[in-house]
Amino acid sequence: LWGNSSDGLTQEIEPNNDPAQANPIALGAEVKGAIGGANQGEKTERDLFIAHVPGGPVRVTLSGVEDGNLTLELLQLEKQSEGGGKKLVRRVLIDDQGVSWPERIDAFDAKPGALYLRVEENGFFTEPPRKAREKSRLPYVLKVEAIEDANAVEAEPNDTLDTATAAPLSRTLTGYLGAVLPDIDTLVFERPTLAFSSPDFFKVE
Repeated sequence: LWGNSSDGLTQEIEPNNDPAQANPIALGAEVKGAIGGANQGEKTERDLFIAHVPGGPVRVTLSGVEDGNLTLELLQLEKQSEGGGKKLVRRVLIDDQGVSWPERIDAFDAKPGALYLRVEENGFFTEPPRKAREKSRLPYVLKVEAIEDANAVEAEPNDTLDTATAAPLSRTLTGYLGAVLPDIDTLVFERPTLAFSSPDFFKVE
């Protein structure tokens, strides 16, 4: 269980609650983790992983756990305009399915380098406010895969007009829908910085 698979682990090793402690995972390999209780001073327990990607579209899948709503964030380092340093920035939040269901994003347009993945348990948007359910030690499975034909798929995130995927004439593109969110148009236009994994915008010129 605690072995390695190529350049990464097959089972998470705690603590891995922040980027400095992120567990390495290999592309195409499955890694098992579990959400336990939060550390003192923290609202929720979180698991962080790091995969090194060549750049271009990747598929990320996260299995569900019984009576829990797992969320998945994809983060990457971005250069800051002031000071020239780099900051870890959330590229997209995946929370499409709800309690007990798995999460998945296809064709995430990853930048070359480190891709951080953060797994947490939180209330789904249709649930009333609640505390995180973290007592269960049921394991989840996380997997990151590279998609070879980058020109044939959409580029996530493309959830706002500014991030719309270019769709040249005469080319067939494959897209992937997430959950049907209520009032999604209002959310997109009133909260343009919120990176949902659904809906999808395309731009044809």
